[in-house]
Amino acid sequence: MVLLLVFVGIGIWRDDVVMWAILGAYLLFSALSNIIYVLLHSTTHYRRVAAQSIARNLSRLGLLATMPWWWRGDPITGVALTYPLMELAAVIASLGLSWSTWQRLKAEPVGEFSGGDLTGILTQKGVYASLSVPAMRIIDQLPVWFLTTMMGDVAVGAYSAARAAYLLIFSFFNSVETTLFPLVSEQAPTHPDRLRVVLGQARKYSLWLGLMVAVVVTVTAPWLVRIIAGDAYLAAVPLLQLLVWGLVAHALAQSQRPILYAAGEQRLQFGTYLLSMALEAGMLYVAIRWLGVNGAVWAILASNLAVVAVRQAIIHRIRPGLSELTSNLFAIEPFDRELWHDLRESFSARQRR
Repeated sequence: MVLLLVFVGIGIWRDDVVMWAILGAYLLFSALSNIIYVLLHSTTHYRRVAAQSIARNLSRLGLLATMPWWWRGDPITGVALTYPLMELAAVIASLGLSWSTWQRLKAEPVGEFSGGDLTGILTQKGVYASLSVPAMRIIDQLPVWFLTTMMGDVAVGAYSAARAAYLLIFSFFNSVETTLFPLVSEQAPTHPDRLRVVLGQARKYSLWLGLMVAVVVTVTAPWLVRIIAGDAYLAAVPLLQLLVWGLVAHALAQSQRPILYAAGEQRLQFGTYLLSMALEAGMLYVAIRWLGVNGAVWAILASNLAVVAVRQAIIHRIRPGLSELTSNLFAIEPFDRELWHDLRESFSARQRR
């Protein structure tokens, strides 16, 4: 996107009609691609959403790699041209990915939807999936806004350094939720018992690993902050030591969004984002006034746990078979023993080589 803005600037500077045409084509194909993205995302076909993203990125990679073979004009124009061509390739791939979804939606009974037609179905499901994105971004920026307003830039710098270190760790855990999205949406209607076991194991191992990482990072936080941000940001150490315990809340929450989306409850999910926004804003104001920059982290942790509890109550009402959180989190089961035995045998075999 940054490159695209650069290309637009060059087009304005050179009064280049071709560059403006490229920009228009990019916006058109992006809009078509995003329409299909919302269709797939709102109907919980996350595997096809991933395939759409892969098609977009592979086409961009292929266009750049082969550009010397098919483009002989201005290099700037050629690179800019890869953007609309990339989106066009994504649209073509998306049409195939979305065809079966579109046919299934056309065959659904529409009397229960207020729209009374296919537009009503997409509006009731897709609009809340789309609205959730800006809501999540607002929640993500609330701590920075409150810290800037109430404490100044120094506090923001410390918080940003701590959050950068935390996100580096969190990236290894976030992939679990991404994996669960297609699994839950496909298994929930047909194999709920099998899915219940998978979700239980995912929560358990994420919680165990999260607890271990939290303890290790609490001890090694000064060293980690020095590596990421340098000695000037050692004030971020206590913030990181608190933030990392958010991995525990994430272990409990990572299956909640996939379950709600698979149940078609995008509206309830969006409602929890609004609740999170209100809770976090109120808690940030009170906690920062009392505890300073540390209060911002305490407010984030408290609001996250509160929203996890609310979502769990919602899931218990709409999908009681998938709502259980605590039954096997600390139980050692035969599967755990077998996994530990296999890992130990694999490690011993590597040492003998």
